[in-house]
Amino acid sequence: MFVSGRSAYPRQPPYYFYGKEMKKIKKILQTLTVSKPEYIALKQHLNKQPVGYPKTMTGVENRLLTEIFTPLEAVTALYLTSHFETLETIHERAKDKVPMDELERRLKSMEARGGIFLRFRDGIAQYALHPFVVGMFEMQLERLTPGYYMDTLKYGIQSFGMEYLSTKIPQMRTIPIQKSIQADQNIATYDEIRSLVETAAKEMQLVPCVCKTGRDLIDEPCKKTKRREVCLLFNDLADTARRHEMGRAVTKDEAMNMLKAGEKEGLVLMTSNMKDPQVICSCCGCCCGIISMIRSMPRPADFTASNYVATLDKAACTGCKNCLKRCSMKAMKLEKETGNPIGIDPGKCIGCGVCIPVCKAKAITLKKKESPTIPPQDHDELYDIIAKGKKTAWGKAVHLARAMAGVKV
Repeated sequence: MFVSGRSAYPRQPPYYFYGKEMKKIKKILQTLTVSKPEYIALKQHLNKQPVGYPKTMTGVENRLLTEIFTPLEAVTALYLTSHFETLETIHERAKDKVPMDELERRLKSMEARGGIFLRFRDGIAQYALHPFVVGMFEMQLERLTPGYYMDTLKYGIQSFGMEYLSTKIPQMRTIPIQKSIQADQNIATYDEIRSLVETAAKEMQLVPCVCKTGRDLIDEPCKKTKRREVCLLFNDLADTARRHEMGRAVTKDEAMNMLKAGEKEGLVLMTSNMKDPQVICSCCGCCCGIISMIRSMPRPADFTASNYVATLDKAACTGCKNCLKRCSMKAMKLEKETGNPIGIDPGKCIGCGVCIPVCKAKAITLKKKESPTIPPQDHDELYDIIAKGKKTAWGKAVHLARAMAGVKV
């Protein structure tokens, strides 16, 4: 496990970060971070990418960057974009400012700490900038501290949440759990969990969930499961995890067994919004940052791609209320007098299907939406679409205001 010697976040019990002395130290650290022009320039550069890195009034975003990038690396990252490029192409941009061998050393150092993305095509290394989420934060798994996790939560609340929720299409997509799909339903490969696992071209990597790890660090463990290895990585992300010695390789049978355990526990399956996914996360409302963000909106369904919605047969419903305990989005419409379900709000339902296995009366079914969407093919196409639809600061504010008012966006 890599632990930076310059870390601003020592591994201490969670309460340590709320003492008067630590508050003073953090205030000093914040001031020092804000004063460094390298990080201000990097922050501005990251904010121009498809999924931006907006500033806050508190400067918490600066602390997050100083943990990942040295000042020299922050300057070097300015030569990268969200598009994957070779060392030679990046060096053309840097020209005489950084020798080729030094540039390569810095790129490898940034990648080792999860600051940038590395993939290989025909044996040739290609580098690109990560979004903060999904990207930089998740790659801090092996280096995560209570302070870094808390700062990430603060950043999400203060600024990044609006950035994540205002993209043209979502970065993540909800797919139904296996038990929620009826045998006679015609389901696309990219919407069927078994197909995604069985058609995986490369060996998969099973890794601990960074969100659940973060909750453990602040003594608020997951209420849904005691398991931590619940995230499956594919393709380039699986290669990255192996290089970083994160998690372990699993067979397709092991992967399906893990997913079946998640079905029993009521975990929601979220995958990259692409036909060739990089990750399948088993999420919950008590830990997952993305679920927490979209759940806070009047219409969560607008902020995660999904081709399915649950429907309730009121006549068949026995009022057991098991579905209420399962639904992270509180999508069930309730009768005022009895509190029994009388319907499902399609604006809240994200089509995960976790309510279906616990409905003994079989009153809930998952239906395909009238206008299903086909996800982008891969990582490159997804972020190209997000880049083309990137909103101005005013556009994001209007988008969020409409969403908060319950208007479909």
